[in-house]
Amino acid sequence: MKSSHSDYMVRVHDARFDEANLLAAAGAVPVMELARRVGLADLAKQHVKVPTDKGANPGGKVMAVVAGMVMGADSIDDLGTVRVGAMSKVSEFAYAPST
Repeated sequence: MKSSHSDYMVRVHDARFDEANLLAAAGAVPVMELARRVGLADLAKQHVKVPTDKGANPGGKVMAVVAGMVMGADSIDDLGTVRVGAMSKVSEFAYAPST
């Protein structure tokens, strides 16, 4: 009798979390609420100045980066995590990673 099911395992090369009613990192919700309450977005609006059209809404972009970092993002490519599942239902800061 085999003690392993390795013969029956399927290798997953690309897994996606896209259930519209679930959060991959529900722990981000209280952290983002705290950031909202302390006025992080307003601080970014006051202090972040980018003299091009890329500087639009720095508060929202900073909040999106913070949300991504809380969810484990360590690069710009990983910031897509803020746009999956139900994150757009609990946060208005669901920006595209490149913004």
